[in-house]
Amino acid sequence: MATLQELELALVNADKAGDLDAARRLAAVLVKARQDPKNQIPDMIVPGTTQEYVEPSLGEKIVGAGEAALTIGTGATGGTIGMIAGALKGLAEQILSGQFGSREAASLVEKSAMQGAQALTYTPRTQSGQEQVQAVGEVLQNVPPVIPVVGPIGAVSTSAKMAQPAVAATAGRVAAPVVAATKRAGQVAAKVTEPIREMMPGATSKSPTPGTQASGGSAGVDMATLRQAKANELPVPIKLTEGQKTRQFEQQRFERETAKLPEVGAPIRERFAIQNKQLQQNLEAFIDMTGAEAPDLRSIGLAVDKALRDRAARDKTRIRTLYKEAEKAGEMEAPVKLDAVVQHLVDNAPEAEVANVLKAARAKALQLGVAIEAPDGTLIARPVSLKTAELFRRSISGATNAEPTNIMQASQMRSLIDASTEGLGGNLYKQARAARARFANDYENIGLVKNLLGQKRGSNDRAIAMEDVLRRAVIDPSTSLDTVRQVRRLLQTEGQNGRQAWKELQGGTLKFIRDEATKGVGRDELGNAVLSPAQLDRVITQLDKSGKLDFVFGKKGAEQLRTINDVAKDVLTTPAGAVNTSNTASVLAGMMDIAISGTAGVPAPIMTSFRLATKSIKDAKTRARVKRALGE
Repeated sequence: MATLQELELALVNADKAGDLDAARRLAAVLVKARQDPKNQIPDMIVPGTTQEYVEPSLGEKIVGAGEAALTIGTGATGGTIGMIAGALKGLAEQILSGQFGSREAASLVEKSAMQGAQALTYTPRTQSGQEQVQAVGEVLQNVPPVIPVVGPIGAVSTSAKMAQPAVAATAGRVAAPVVAATKRAGQVAAKVTEPIREMMPGATSKSPTPGTQASGGSAGVDMATLRQAKANELPVPIKLTEGQKTRQFEQQRFERETAKLPEVGAPIRERFAIQNKQLQQNLEAFIDMTGAEAPDLRSIGLAVDKALRDRAARDKTRIRTLYKEAEKAGEMEAPVKLDAVVQHLVDNAPEAEVANVLKAARAKALQLGVAIEAPDGTLIARPVSLKTAELFRRSISGATNAEPTNIMQASQMRSLIDASTEGLGGNLYKQARAARARFANDYENIGLVKNLLGQKRGSNDRAIAMEDVLRRAVIDPSTSLDTVRQVRRLLQTEGQNGRQAWKELQGGTLKFIRDEATKGVGRDELGNAVLSPAQLDRVITQLDKSGKLDFVFGKKGAEQLRTINDVAKDVLTTPAGAVNTSNTASVLAGMMDIAISGTAGVPAPIMTSFRLATKSIKDAKTRARVKRALGE
């Protein structure tokens, strides 16, 4: 049984198979069927296509088996050679015509190959032979294509399948065999045509790219578009490949594996190398934007040290001037008794062994008359002038080193002196005291600043080496955001030199990010260091978590660094398994070529020509796909 639509499909497939006789017969049936209005009803069975099935006799079955064997045998030998010859003939015709690479050319090459195979394949004449060939085709259609088409199994399967439309069209029974053969032939045509059409330019995906949002017209924006937009925002825009934009597993695997091929993969390798260079050019552009000029770490340390010392020296001069003015005005002669600080020295006498500042303070108190020593060795406070109290306070600060215990003891004693002198003296003295308190907050109470200006105990060496100033001032995780804020405030209020010193810290931090991301030994084809997305992400994330990224570079600068971090991940990372690091794919491909050649049963010259032709098709397909991947 067959409907009008099924007969039309059978006609198309008979024509594709090159069986003109079957096509003419089906055309005649269709012309007659269309003249009957009843046949225009969907799914209506066309009269004359229904026939009772008659079981063949034993003799007919034996003859049919012989014909089926002959079809299979000729398909495995002549059919294979005919297919190869037909494909080569079709390729040559399309290359000479200048149409090679188009969809139409692919269809014509396919048709030529099928006609070549059928020309050298025996077609059974008896009904039993036709049925048995049809059954063989159904079984072989389900055989997994371990070795595609070329080879005995592939040739038999293809030949049997191609014989089906002709068999069905010429059979005495037009009903079920015609419909079944038509459907199977359509499936075969689709399986053969689709791979060829995929290699033609302009082939597109049938569904939205995985990992992206489907476009919703002009207002729809998918993730691939957003990733490219981010890359375009950078000072040096970076053009992403299709796989980098979509993050699609198969596309990324194609790009990374194709890049390993010597010639076809060259454009992709070149794009990867250019992107690696552009990522580093962006980091260089960020450095230039800061206005930093220091060439190395020591130069950065010198710039910061000079700015801080100049500012501290200026503040000290102003404090001394204020105290002298207060002294001239007689405001520092008022008496004061430092009972609290003297008692602190008595109570903490045992700690003097580990806190040298206590020893120094006790000796200075006796020297200045702040206290006298009792017969039992304890101290007794004595009245002194404000001037003497200030001298005593200053001596405590001078005797304090970087040891935590000394810092704590000195801070407690200064606070006790300040409490004892609170409210004494005139306005000039109060201004001098306020200036001195600010100096302590700026340079003494912040450990980092004190160490930047100080020296190691018992040595002339700096507490922090010049080469280590950048790390200790900004990069080190142990340096708090509040400390970085204090350093910036001191530098940016020190005039042009201070502002430039802060720029050097900004530029130095960016150089640190760049150097950390490129410190590996790997080099790309252009000779540039290969940027590590993992290292870049680590250092940027570390600064971002502590709040330093926004504080050091501002909101806009921090956002640019986050952007380049994201773009680096898009450019330099792939989904797990997308890259075959063992290179076994190319080795297996070569072995498969040898296996196909050895098992096809085809003379070497013919197989070599066929392999060269198919390689040309494969390379053309790959090159076209590479261009699409690169957006060219």
